[in-house]
Amino acid sequence: KKAMEGKRELTEHVDTIITIPNDRLTGHVQALGKKFNMKKAFEEVNNVLLQAVTGITNLITKPGLINLDFADVKTIMSIRGASLMGMGVGTGEDRIRQATEAAMRNPLLEQGIDGAQGILFNITGNENLDYEDFILANEIISQYISEDAEIITGTVLDETIPE
Repeated sequence: KKAMEGKRELTEHVDTIITIPNDRLTGHVQALGKKFNMKKAFEEVNNVLLQAVTGITNLITKPGLINLDFADVKTIMSIRGASLMGMGVGTGEDRIRQATEAAMRNPLLEQGIDGAQGILFNITGNENLDYEDFILANEIISQYISEDAEIITGTVLDETIPE
């Protein structure tokens, strides 16, 4: 009860909030089929938060074909409401679909991308990244978000990414 009151009060004073409910952590740990002690379970939560911070830092600092910068992050983060930070990796012929869907469905976060009002997404790939891949990711994401959502996209080519 106190956590919900705190979240409600905090929401009134911030543009964006990311929450990881304890029951999501429990479900995630159970889905992995592993037995985690408390320390390991909360390391999973910390890993999600680390990915979020690292992801935003990389968006701002890595130059790309289509650059994203702090102004882009600020634009999306200033759209009031809950936020989702997702990262996905894909391999093989279906890599873009795999990566896009994984990024949209982080099992630890409270809500998914459905109905989102703002989207900032970046595709990072090697020199074989096709324009069609970029279009496909846009199409997949567009199926789930509000029609009038603000969408800002970026693309980075990274030669260290394997095929």
